[in-house]
Amino acid sequence: MRSPETRQFAERFKVRTFVLMAAALIFALAAFAVLFHYTVIRGSELKGESEKIAWREGVLPAARGRILDADGVVLAWTEMHTDLMLHILPENPARRKDFLEMLKRDFDFVPEETLAMQCVVYDVPMDEQTLKKYHAVTEKWGELVLRTRHERKRVDYPALADVIGSCVENADGVPCGMNGFEKKYDEALAGSAGKFRVMLDRRKKWFPGTLKMMRSPEPGKDVKLDLSLKKLLENAGIFVAFFAVVCYALIVRAYMERGQTV
Repeated sequence: MRSPETRQFAERFKVRTFVLMAAALIFALAAFAVLFHYTVIRGSELKGESEKIAWREGVLPAARGRILDADGVVLAWTEMHTDLMLHILPENPARRKDFLEMLKRDFDFVPEETLAMQCVVYDVPMDEQTLKKYHAVTEKWGELVLRTRHERKRVDYPALADVIGSCVENADGVPCGMNGFEKKYDEALAGSAGKFRVMLDRRKKWFPGTLKMMRSPEPGKDVKLDLSLKKLLENAGIFVAFFAVVCYALIVRAYMERGQTV
């Protein structure tokens, strides 16, 4: 027969066991409720929000068409160049220190911390050996990226600069004609830009294998003019001479109105 002390200890043990089991059950139910709330009730909402953070959509500019004269001479064209860009600084102090030392040592470059995107090397040579070297640098330092850009060129005749025209990039990086033939034939030259979707890591770099092309770019068309380069230069010369005569006449008129002689 158990003593009163033994029975009292057994009762206290039962009470403590019950309290512990009740606490564990309450904790488990609370954890399950939180898990159910975030996975079932708000699962779709949170998944959508996380995808907005991880996934980015971008525009892929189409290759702009060329402008040719009546004889087929190319007056304006696009060249592709590659730059080494710094898009973010390391957050870790030790890594940042090593990174800044590397930039100063290898590229003689000191970044401005207030700028989001900075060019470390402008117009990287396109030979295979150089590209492999810079690719290795970007693999080791994820804060650096190789970025391709399109640069619009035209024949080196200053008199035709405004006639042929120039381009500027819009907010999506797509070149648009601003004046001259570039603006007049912009719709045909521009083509149709593509659209892509890609997942970014915490350093805002692309995850390999996540690029999805939503719409492929369609290259712009070449535009052939009715006038030859020689005729364009002649017309430009006539225009410049006419403009000079008009300006001179206006100056003479202004002096005469003031009662002065030229």
